[in-house]
Amino acid sequence: MRPTTTILSCLLVLAACRGEGPASPPGDGPAQRVVALAPNLAEIVAYAGGGDRLVARTRFTDTPASLRALPDLGSGFEPDLEALAALRPDLVLMLEGWRGGPIAATVERLGVPVRYLRVETTEDIADAVEAVGVALGLADAPGKADALRAAVAALAAAPPLGLRVLMLNGRRPLVAAGPGSWGDTVLRLAGARNALGDDIVRYPTLDHETVIDLDPDAVVDTSGYDGGPGAVGWADLAGVPAVRAGRVFALADSSLLRPGPRVTEAAALLRAALVGGVPR
Repeated sequence: MRPTTTILSCLLVLAACRGEGPASPPGDGPAQRVVALAPNLAEIVAYAGGGDRLVARTRFTDTPASLRALPDLGSGFEPDLEALAALRPDLVLMLEGWRGGPIAATVERLGVPVRYLRVETTEDIADAVEAVGVALGLADAPGKADALRAAVAALAAAPPLGLRVLMLNGRRPLVAAGPGSWGDTVLRLAGARNALGDDIVRYPTLDHETVIDLDPDAVVDTSGYDGGPGAVGWADLAGVPAVRAGRVFALADSSLLRPGPRVTEAAALLRAALVGGVPR
């Protein structure tokens, strides 16, 4: 793949030869042609009521299903910038953490308006819904943001399960959801406690001995790792009492990994598994 700077140079030269300016000059009205460079940002736009404004998708944008038919720009970290420019968006949405990065700088230099959204907590997500509503002129967005806040508050007030749960986001190596991570948020809303307690690392890499010492009441694997049916797929963690007792759950739904408006669905899915679901 060519470096970002090379792609940018080609695009700018092409535009100059055609006598064109930026891909789409900033306008004063609500954005009509939107590109969200992260799947959860696309979900936020759709939840806010602006799904019909999205003109492209990135590789893992799959929810709602209607977005799968949009042109695919590839990875959000290395999108097809020529295809993006050809779509002439009047707004590109990026994660706050991308601000100042190479893709952000390139898109900004193309003259496309960029909005950065922080989506690390449930309140961030509700705020992002409102911000998208303002940018796109969506009258229902504030109400949807408030509905999300109310649903999250209801989950937080539900009786706790009293279970210490270790959530794994990766199996090779073992990467866990630590305090402050999205998995930790979902665990708490599901009524569980994070087995990692007050660990200061958001996504720590664990060895098998550490997992044994943690002795969680249950293990949830969100990685999508397919190690084989039943206990065979968990042989590497056979020393963990919860694994020996069959209290392990493989849940591959993207809402468990993707900070977005499906947070209540993620918490309900996890709680159902821990309370009465069928372990793997």
